[in-house]
Amino acid sequence: MDEQTALDLIEQYFANEVTEADYHSALDYFIGNPQTQARLSLLYQTILTTSLINCEECQAELPAFLDPITRRAMNRIEHDRLLLHLTECEECAEEYLELRSFSTSQLEEIPVPRFKLPTSRPEL
Repeated sequence: MDEQTALDLIEQYFANEVTEADYHSALDYFIGNPQTQARLSLLYQTILTTSLINCEECQAELPAFLDPITRRAMNRIEHDRLLLHLTECEECAEEYLELRSFSTSQLEEIPVPRFKLPTSRPEL
């Protein structure tokens, strides 16, 4: 099998034109191909170099990242870049943990108003 045949089989599998066995044989071709590992390494390096952010950018985004609503609204790429940086930078990870513990402790101290229902109804 060559690369183009394997790619065609994968495409045909997703169009429901070939069997799962054909699909797995195409995947096995790529797994056993030494060029696949080299291409994946190149892709990984490209992703890392284009998505890196520095500590200043990361720490500027931390308040938004701590807020669940803002975090959900973040662009997926921005979200992943920030997470990648936090997993690789001990200083920013510590900053994140400190801010997170501060924000959680502040939430616990906010008094929640308690409303009482009147025990009797006023006469009309």
